[in-house]
This record gives sequence, structure tokens and C-alpha cells, in this order.
Amino acid sequence: MSLTQFLKLEDVRVRFNQDFPVPKMELRGSMLAPPMTDHHALVGTAFDYLLRFYLERLNSNATAWRWVAEHSVELLRRTRGGHLLGRAIVRGAKEAKAEYVRTGEVSDRLLESAILLAQLDGVYRVGLIDPNLGVVDHHDIDDLRNILSFVKPDLFKAKEACILNPVFAESRLVGGADADFIIDDTLFEIKTTKYLGLRAEYYHQLVGYYALYSLGGLSFDPRVRINISKLAIYYSRHGFVQEIDVSTLLGATDFGAFLIWFQARAKRTYPPEDFPER
Repeated sequence: MSLTQFLKLEDVRVRFNQDFPVPKMELRGSMLAPPMTDHHALVGTAFDYLLRFYLERLNSNATAWRWVAEHSVELLRRTRGGHLLGRAIVRGAKEAKAEYVRTGEVSDRLLESAILLAQLDGVYRVGLIDPNLGVVDHHDIDDLRNILSFVKPDLFKAKEACILNPVFAESRLVGGADADFIIDDTLFEIKTTKYLGLRAEYYHQLVGYYALYSLGGLSFDPRVRINISKLAIYYSRHGFVQEIDVSTLLGATDFGAFLIWFQARAKRTYPPEDFPER
């Protein structure tokens, strides 16, 4: 399970809806990069990787956790041939990313690498090997290039901190949780969707992240101080950022009481003995 799956449990969903009704926000903007294929989930995950590559080039102080795809490669050790392909994909992606960070050239190889990494993610996240692992549709490459062309660097230029794929110290409470990135005091989630609007599942995912952050902070160098005061969604096909001030959460309910419930409910699904101290 993961935070996303935890939030789908009936009683959990009811509690989040009760304590954190979705704020009414009218979002206006046109879709700048319409989908070119029906590979919506794959392109979305691929763009998560691609935007983080972009941020690493934009912010020289960027720090990154291991890719989910790297965890997938470890799981592929149990399959015949899959492990070698997975290692080759990760190795090639690291080379393509390093070249991009150095030159700024958005090559087909870079875009293809993002798609291949996205294919690998499913092994770790849902325990499935993509039957098309290693095969890339050139229309998806064009789609990614188009989406990336609408990214505005001023939205993501960090003044102090840029943390990519941050992991929460208490993420094991829900079987795993990693956000997309943090810029200074803002935690971002990327949504590569045709629809511009704050859905309950988006909002509650951010609430879940902030709850985990409140319970234990980040699994990070303790010398780095992060104070999250804003949550944000980047609607990549619209080039639009929606920000939500943390005070909105804190003012909606007794957040301390909610954290007590959240931690206890999570432990019912994932007993502490299932996660020995590291």
C-alpha cells in the first residue's frame, strides 16, 4: 500500500472529507499541451521524472533522493532478464540526465529515458512489470517535449532549497509516500491531466503529505532546515500552479487531534512490528 491507496480506504476517505472539505477555488486557464496518446498515466509519471531533471539543471543546489525506478530494479533481481534491462534503463537515464544538466539540450534520448523510468516505476508501486518495458512510442516523446516547453523557470527557481522526490521520515506509516519536490517553503505535486481543478483526491494527498511531514519531517540531512508553509499543484498541461497556504489546513479542523487519529489509523493497517527500526 501507499499513501494514495491508504486514502482510498472507506473510513479514511470519510474522515478526510469530513475534516478537510475541498476549498472552493475557481481556476482559469487553457490547456496548452493536449495529450497526443492515451498513455495518460505513463506520460504523467514520465513528466514527473522530466520536470525533476529540469529542476536539477535550474537549481544548482538541488538535492535528490533515489528514483523509484532504482527500487524497482532491486525487485527485478527475482525475474529472468528483467533485472539486466532495468539496470540498463537506469544507467542510460543517469547518463542522459547528466548530459542534459550539463548542456540544457532536450534530446530524444532524455525524453525516452523518462518514459522508460516511468515504465519501471510500476514494479515498485504496484508489483507489475510493464509488458512494453523497453518499448517507447515516439508520440509520447513528442508529448513530453511539448509539455516541457510550457514550464516557466521563474515558478521553480529556488532561493534556498530544492529537494527532489523527498521522502518523509514517517512514510512507512502508510506503506510509503514520496512527494514530487520541494522549492523553499512549498511542497509541490505534479498533475499531468487534461482537467484544471482541485479534486478531493489531489487535496487530500497534499493533506496526507503535510500530516506525515508534521509527524516526523523529512528523511534528510538534519542540517538542512525545511519549513513547509505552502502546498502546491503544478498542472503541467496548463502550465499553471495552484498554491494552498498551510493555514487553510490548520484552520479547517483540530489538526493535532487529526494527527493522533491519522497515526493510530495508519498503524492499524501497518503495525509497527512490520517495520523494524533501521
